[in-house]
Amino acid sequence: MRATGVAALAVAVGVMAGCGEVRSGDPGGPVTAPPTPIESSSMITTPSGSTPEGLRVRLELPRTRVSAGATVNAAIVIDNPTGRAVELWSGAGAGGRCTPKYAVQLVRRGIDNTPAFTAECGSGPLRIAPGQTRMPVTALTTYTHCTQDTTPAGSPRCEADGAPPGLPQGRYTARVVGNVLNQAPGVPVEVVAAT
Repeated sequence: MRATGVAALAVAVGVMAGCGEVRSGDPGGPVTAPPTPIESSSMITTPSGSTPEGLRVRLELPRTRVSAGATVNAAIVIDNPTGRAVELWSGAGAGGRCTPKYAVQLVRRGIDNTPAFTAECGSGPLRIAPGQTRMPVTALTTYTHCTQDTTPAGSPRCEADGAPPGLPQGRYTARVVGNVLNQAPGVPVEVVAAT
């Protein structure tokens, strides 16, 4: 019997489910996911990529050397120089307008660590206020899936508690994936043995 455990949100913790406006430094109005304070002085700053809407997007990580199985609290930083709120939609749903979903994925040749997203559409945009917005995201240095089979084919064997195992040691690239904000350049990350 094959039992596959897909950690649907293991890497996709930053998935947006509601509608409203993500704001930074603005005390009024609705907020989709209130930004969690992140000390930027402890973050590694990376170059920004640009979206078609004129936003600059980058991924910030607190460190680039992490233990296999560890949680990495990062931030997607969006600079909106347009002087107005920008609405971001995904084109996946009926009528082509769904609430965007995004995650941080550690990428390496030969390692399938693709995050899974839930199928619901969501009816509101991801609204980015003028100025800088920091959206906390969490990336895990584990696989997003595993199997209980004694002879796994293409999937790593689950840990004794059923959780996906840590990623193999080596060099990876942390990337923002999803249907928006994926213009952020990748950040090199080294996964080391768990301590």
